[in-house]
Amino acid sequence: MVKSFFDPAWPDLGVLGTFGRWLGINWIWAEMLTIYHAVYSVTIPVLLVELAFPSYNREHWVSDRALTGFTALLTGVVLFGYFVLTPYIPEFLPYLSSLSMAFLFIFAAWKLPSDFGKHGFAQLRRPAHFLVAGFLGTMGFFIIFWALPFLLPSPVIVMLFGLLLVFGFAYFLQRYDWGEKSDLHRLALASGGLLFFISLAPLQELNETRVDNPRGMGLVGLASLVGLILLGWYTKRRSQIGSSIESVV
Repeated sequence: MVKSFFDPAWPDLGVLGTFGRWLGINWIWAEMLTIYHAVYSVTIPVLLVELAFPSYNREHWVSDRALTGFTALLTGVVLFGYFVLTPYIPEFLPYLSSLSMAFLFIFAAWKLPSDFGKHGFAQLRRPAHFLVAGFLGTMGFFIIFWALPFLLPSPVIVMLFGLLLVFGFAYFLQRYDWGEKSDLHRLALASGGLLFFISLAPLQELNETRVDNPRGMGLVGLASLVGLILLGWYTKRRSQIGSSIESVV
């Protein structure tokens, strides 16, 4: 919608508007944003909702008619933003390639089995292990895409580090057996990633170079931390009740 994959003047880009730009595409920014939104904007929110409402995680939350309506609404919002919010018009072929990749991701998600990557050979370690892994993974993500462009001369190397992080983390997760009793471990993994943002939240209020108003970010971080703690308590209690019922049976 905002065409930041292609627009070199998009305000959030910084050095990535020139470093890694080739054939009309901001390659490092495109790779970074794809990974970021796949993990932090889609996967983690869906996971948290499923943990909060486990009895509904296999049900459709809206009817087919409502889904069609929301899809039409989303399409309208994207078209409005494309033509009204930003004046930049990308070249046809790069934009077509981006749309093609989006449909390929959708096709892959449709074809892959729902339990893909969940049945590894290793037993799950303690949840704290995955909490640390999630935190370090998020820290590594930001180091790669926001620090390495200032330290390395080649955009290709930065992108390779990004791919190495993704596939290395995927390999790490697929080693474990994520069975029915893995709710606490999955929550710990997601919480570790979010704790990185929570720890930065109060610092946003001290950043005098920001053009927006970050007042209240510390409270947002605190509320998020409390929410994760409560969800952890609820998930752990539910797991204990389930184990007690199984032992009785």
